[in-house]
Amino acid sequence: MENIIDKMKDNRFKMILKENSVYLTNYKRIIILEEDLVKIKTNKKTIEIKGNNIKAKRILYKELLLVGNITKIEVIDEF
Repeated sequence: MENIIDKMKDNRFKMILKENSVYLTNYKRIIILEEDLVKIKTNKKTIEIKGNNIKAKRILYKELLLVGNITKIEVIDEF
């Protein structure tokens, strides 16, 4: 039971990459959501996901599943 509670309290940004998909959790906001570019804001970084035919397959509170031809992911530090 403690393990479940710990996972519920975990609010760190996570990104899981799989073939033709990206799963993101605990992001702050979606800046851009287009077929060739997605920008996600986290606490201290911006994530740029580039490709083509990118679609949001699932959007939930602080969870996002993107599918499509992902060609590049860039993490931009913000100061």
